[in-house]
Amino acid sequence: MANSRQVLRRRLETIAFTQAGFFTAAQALEAGYSYQAQKYHVDAGNWVRVDPELGHV
Repeated sequence: MANSRQVLRRRLETIAFTQAGFFTAAQALEAGYSYQAQKYHVDAGNWVRVDPELGHV
């Protein structure tokens, strides 16, 4: 059986797959990633924060 980290990752990957690899903080929260966990992934370089105001990655 998959562990909880794998389950969370699969939930978020499913969302991102339908959106060209992107997801919002709200979607990550809904998938099970707390805001603290989201900050960890950004700080660790696992996720890249994209500012929609810039219009590019």
